[in-house]
Amino acid sequence: MPILTKNLFTFVCAAVLLPLSYFVSKLINVDFQNKSNPLTELGILFSVNQALYLLIAMWIYPTIPEKMLMILAIIFGAHLLPYSWLYRSRVYFTLSISITFLALIIGLNFEPAILA
Repeated sequence: MPILTKNLFTFVCAAVLLPLSYFVSKLINVDFQNKSNPLTELGILFSVNQALYLLIAMWIYPTIPEKMLMILAIIFGAHLLPYSWLYRSRVYFTLSISITFLALIIGLNFEPAILA
């Protein structure tokens, strides 16, 4: 499968994650938007903010298609950082830094399949 087709498939899969998580929350009867928690809006803002970063991946897609997966992994890792503050969690902080730098190192030195 050509690299552009694989990357397009990756974009399509990434695009359905939020609607899929909403559907699964309804299916298992979990309150997706806990309106009673004042921090819920901030958490949702942190999540939606990632959509702005995906513009970078969209630019990478036609420019350097073999690095798009690396960019998506870096965006994912970096988007965890605000959650370390929100939930006061060292795990989010550690994973945010680790995922971001590991994705960069692996993405620069190996094929996208290794990073995946």
